[in-house]
Amino acid sequence: MLTSHELLEQLALRGIAYERYEHEAVANARAAERVKDLMRGLVCKTLFVGDKHGALWLYTLPLDFRADLGALARELGTSRLSFADEQRMIALLGVRPGSVTPLAVINDEAGRVRLALDSSLLNENLINVHPLINTMSIDLRPKDLITFARESGHEPHFVRAAIPPALPASEESS
Repeated sequence: MLTSHELLEQLALRGIAYERYEHEAVANARAAERVKDLMRGLVCKTLFVGDKHGALWLYTLPLDFRADLGALARELGTSRLSFADEQRMIALLGVRPGSVTPLAVINDEAGRVRLALDSSLLNENLINVHPLINTMSIDLRPKDLITFARESGHEPHFVRAAIPPALPASEESS
């Protein structure tokens, strides 16, 4: 399993440009709200989910969006999804809760975990994800994340299963 510094070395070796930020530990999306203004890229969250047949997925979406797991399951053509357990996350991806990232596919050499990216990310110039640790974040281009995933043996699935944040009441009536 790679460490965060080894992952950053792999990005550099592959010619993938990134900007690195160090910050307080963020254990969940609520905590990430406190540090997101430090980043230039769209801050993302990644969920580790699975179905009753043992299929496992990493699903990356914008931090401010809500995941619709029913829609995600339909998009992926699988049964009902729920959050997968921490032990499998650590064993297969080498990350702990709060540090989940699409970049963790590099540690899944057996190809047990599939990657799903919300298609809204493709419209961004930069996205922001953790590099295997939750005290650091990096900005990178979505196309570079896709290339990295493919080079790591994980073909991304592009889905529309995120619910954008509600507009403030004053904007809804406009």
